[in-house]
Amino acid sequence: MRVSLWPTIYVIVGVVIAATHNYFVNVNTVQRILSAVLAVLLWPRLVAIDRDARIPQRQLELLRAIPLFAPLPPPTLEHLAHALRRIDVPAGSEVVRVGEPGEDFFIVDSGRAEVLVDGESKRVEPGGYFGEITLLRDVPRTATVRAVTDLALYALARDQFIGAVTGHAASRDAADVVIGERLGALRAGTLPA
Repeated sequence: MRVSLWPTIYVIVGVVIAATHNYFVNVNTVQRILSAVLAVLLWPRLVAIDRDARIPQRQLELLRAIPLFAPLPPPTLEHLAHALRRIDVPAGSEVVRVGEPGEDFFIVDSGRAEVLVDGESKRVEPGGYFGEITLLRDVPRTATVRAVTDLALYALARDQFIGAVTGHAASRDAADVVIGERLGALRAGTLPA
């Protein structure tokens, strides 16, 4: 059986911090020294964590291209990229229907969809997205979206979407602009570009 030395190291570091705190006038110096020691001791583990981490590059690329998410800091974007669920939709199937409640925001990864509102349709290509109005305004779906071709989507759950978009001022402002444009177009009887 292999025994880890890390608990012992943590205890020793704690004891050193406590002991040196009483003898040094300048606590900042002690903290700097201990930070350097900890960095050296933990460096191999940190390198291993970084090496083994899987970063969903395609999902990050899609999120960065969307105005709602572009202002978000990299750690938030990476968290969202990991939270995206892939959904495959066969051609001709409805993804969402007007009037239904919504629980997800969708990003088109591949394939084409069409947004249908009052007899008009608009294509949604890869990189396009839909579902933000329902989630941010807490209203039923404002359009039906159907797969024109086989469709690969990424879905983001309501809570994660709302937390990310409303938790950052620049993202919230971008969302207000996008929603304003899309709702304005719907009220005018046209589909947003």
